[in-house]
This record gives sequence, structure tokens and C-alpha cells, in this order.
Amino acid sequence: MSLLVYLDSQDYSKLTKDNDLLQELASCRESGEATFISSSVIVSECAPLTASVTHLAVERSEVIELLCGRNTFISIDRILETEISSFGQSPPTRDLIISSKGDWFPSVGPLLDEVDMRKSFQEALSDRPLNREQRRKAKSMTLRGGSLRSRASNELLSGMDDLAKEAIAAYPMKPENARTVISFIAGKASRAQAERALLESLRDVSWMMRWFQNHHDNLAFVPNFIRATSNRTFDRFSESIEKSKLVDDPIRAWRQIADDVLQESIENFIAKSGKTIKPSAAEIQKHCPGMAAMFKLMAKTIEDSLGSNTRNLNHSDFADAIHALHAPYVDIFRTDAYMASKLTAIASGTTICRKLRELPSAIRMASEVRT
Repeated sequence: MSLLVYLDSQDYSKLTKDNDLLQELASCRESGEATFISSSVIVSECAPLTASVTHLAVERSEVIELLCGRNTFISIDRILETEISSFGQSPPTRDLIISSKGDWFPSVGPLLDEVDMRKSFQEALSDRPLNREQRRKAKSMTLRGGSLRSRASNELLSGMDDLAKEAIAAYPMKPENARTVISFIAGKASRAQAERALLESLRDVSWMMRWFQNHHDNLAFVPNFIRATSNRTFDRFSESIEKSKLVDDPIRAWRQIADDVLQESIENFIAKSGKTIKPSAAEIQKHCPGMAAMFKLMAKTIEDSLGSNTRNLNHSDFADAIHALHAPYVDIFRTDAYMASKLTAIASGTTICRKLRELPSAIRMASEVRT
């Protein structure tokens, strides 16, 4: 069986400038020694902050495509849901957490609802100054049971090419997938077909980054998905760290708080799932290894910034902690030297690689141990 390998987001940027190392890693993939896995975090951090640097995002995405293909972790919310739902059953396995189809995106349902103009039409009717009879007549001429009537449907399909161009300008859809979505709106394709079409475009990360070149402002949530969350978390904890300097033993107090936060968070997630289990620390580690790794790494980085400790909390620390959520599910995990020093003890069953340059030898050594 091939070793599962997870690279740091910055590694993909570095590899765009180091073709020899890239080809060495690609040969590990081709030989079957390693399977590289991407994630929603990597896609988010790959996306450009401004249209002027889109070409760099395209280069990074091409490296992701070369090494990972469509092998990716499912979205973070789905990983957490899988872990929580495993209580009372078998612990989550890799095949539940990793997709070979490129399904890094949480859900296309809300995005499809946004594209569906039938809903917009109904909302527009509600907002217009029509009396009840006028609204009923306008709706009856266009909709039947929430679907477009034949005449409206045919008119929609007759303008397929123009509508497809409009859809592509607003949403990351390939032309053929946009046509399927429009056919769904016209009542000529199922919702399942439309969702598959949307997913097919989102699965192609390299194509999506190229889409950014002309439509950067329309999908700003992708880069902000991790970066904005990380910045908010940084601001929240920075104030607490400053106050910790007034406490006699802030590290001891923080360790107790961190343990309690993890326990309470898990119990709250479980309660929302309808279960009444109060798991032990060992059960949390067994059923929620990803969530535990994420919480523990963040707790360790905050601890190093408390009281008289000299390390300052970084904006990227929370993003690094989210990356760590994937560590228990791979054989080799790449991160920087500081995070590696913390993560080695947290994800004890995973080889933590401190330097990108050392990754090929780490893969070979781990592969030899297996054989």
C-alpha cells in the first residue's frame, strides 16, 4: 500500500521554483511509494488574494494537480461530522475521510440554490408592489409546482449560450457544466445532475484558479475561508495572551482551560448529533484524532506565547492548526520546524517531516520499513 503524504501549503509554492525536487516527488508518486493528498485548506490558501497574482495561483494548482491528482481530504466540516458520528461505532477510517474524486468542497447545495433563478423569481414577485391576484397571475404564467412552465422553460433553453456565459461570469463553472445547471433550472435535468455538474468544475482546482484570472471578486470566499478565520482567531487570542501576563501561573491555568475546551467542544458536537455520550480523553483521541490534533496544536502554540514566554502568536498559527487536523490520517505530514516540534508528540503515529528537501528520503525510509 502506498504511503499517504500531506504537504504544507507553502510547499506547493516552493515546488513551482524547484523542478528537480518536484520531479523527485512526482517519481515517488509514479512508483507507487507515495500518494499525495490535498485538502480544502490547501485549495483555500492556494487561491489568489488579488487578480494580479492569479498566475502564481495557477502555478501552485498545477503542482497540486501533478502530485495529488484528485486525491483530497473531504471538507473540514465533513471530517468533524464523520468523527463525531463515529462515537458508539467504529472509529473513522481513511476511506471515509479521503476522496479520490476531488471532493474538497463542503456542499454545492447552497451554491446551486443561489444560481437557481426560479427562487429569485419567486422572491422578486414577493417584493414587487402587486396585489395578491396580480402576483398569483404572474406566478401561474411562469411557474407550476415550483418548476418553470413549458413556454418559460423553452425560452430559457433558447438563450442557453448567453445564459451559460452569464453563469460562468458569476460562478466557477465550465461551459458544459453551466449548460447542465441551466437545463436543471429549465426542468430538463435533475438536481442531482446539476450538483454533479457544479462539483465537476470545483474538483478541477487548476481550472478554478484560471477562472479567478477574469472573475477574482466573484469567489472571494475561497481564499477567505481559512485566512479570515485565522485572522479572527488571532485577534481573539492576542487579547487573552496580553492579559495572561498579569496571572501568576498562566501556563498551568491555560493547560486546564485547553483540556476543558476540547472536552466541552466534543460534548457539544455530540449533543447536536442527538447522542448523549460523555467520552473520556482516550475515547476522544480514538474517535476524533483530527479534532484533537487541531485543538492540541493550537493550545501548544498559545501556551508558548503566554506570560513571560518570548514567542509571539502568528496570524498563520490557526491555519497551521487546521492543517494538523489531517495529520492523524496520513503516514507523512510536512510542516515547518516549529510546528513539527509540537506535532510530533500530538500525532504520534505519523512521521512529521520538518524540511521539504528531506521529504523524498523520508518517503523512501518509510517505504523500506513497510517492506
